[in-house]
Amino acid sequence: MLNRPPIDVPRLTDAPAAPADAIVPHPRPPAADRIDVSSTAISRRLLQALGTRSARDIALLTGFSAETIRRYLSGRSPSLQFVVALATRSDISLGWLLLGRLPQRRSQATAHAISQASFTELFKVLIERLEPAPGDAPRPDQGGDVRAATPRHP
Repeated sequence: MLNRPPIDVPRLTDAPAAPADAIVPHPRPPAADRIDVSSTAISRRLLQALGTRSARDIALLTGFSAETIRRYLSGRSPSLQFVVALATRSDISLGWLLLGRLPQRRSQATAHAISQASFTELFKVLIERLEPAPGDAPRPDQGGDVRAATPRHP
C-alpha cells in the first residue's frame, strides 16, 4: 500500500464568497409561475377563449380552413399566423393566448395594467399626458403668452 499524504478537501463553508458583481443562478420559479407554451396548453386556451363558436365561424373570422382549425382545437400546435390572425380579428389577447398571462381579452388590458401599476408609475403617465405635444401652443403657466394660447371665437 502506498503512503499518500492526506488530501485537504475544502468544506463548503471554507469557500470564498462570490464577488458582488458575480452572476448568481436563480432558483427555478414555482410551478404556478412557470409559463406553459405547449401546444396542449395553447389548444386548451383556444377552446376556452372560443367557447361555443364553431370551427366554421372561426374560419370565416381568421381566413383559415375549418379543418385546420379543428386540428388546432384537438391539440395540434397552431401556426403563429393563425394565432396572430385570431388575436387581431377578435378581442383575444395575444399574450394570454400564447403564454397564459395577462388578461384573456384585449379590452381588459388597460384595466389590468392600471391595477398592476404603482402610484408612481400612474402619476408619471398622467404627467406625460398633460405635457404639451411638440407644436402645441405654450400654456400660460409655462411662460407662454396668455393671448396666444387663448382661442378666439368669432
